[in-house]
Amino acid sequence: PSISCLILVQGFDDVAEATAHRLRSQGSWRPSAWLVSRLLRIFVGPPRPLREIARLRKDLPVLFLEAQDEVYVPASAREGLWEGLKNAGIQADRVTLKGRGDLGAPPAPLLKEASETVGAWLAKTRQPIARK
Repeated sequence: PSISCLILVQGFDDVAEATAHRLRSQGSWRPSAWLVSRLLRIFVGPPRPLREIARLRKDLPVLFLEAQDEVYVPASAREGLWEGLKNAGIQADRVTLKGRGDLGAPPAPLLKEASETVGAWLAKTRQPIARK
């Protein structure tokens, strides 16, 4: 099947490092967060977003959506993914919502704005919107 568009919400370039950052943000001891990230990398072999980006079609519409003051994903990890998109020659739209928060976890203060942004982007790129 063909993919008509891609929407990246809170995207990051390194799953293991983003996991360690989240553990540290929740008060985990720094060495334990490092250890978990290394074990994840060794035993689970998480996806490598930058490698997958290289496989995307160059004409694929991509929306990169993030919160300005994201709680769980460090700015450096989001920037790494954005740079990966640009380096792969993909013309993506980047939207940074103003405010602090996690776009998906309750109470998700930015969820309504994120949903409206995605709907407007889908309409702009003429992508079909799934309805129940």
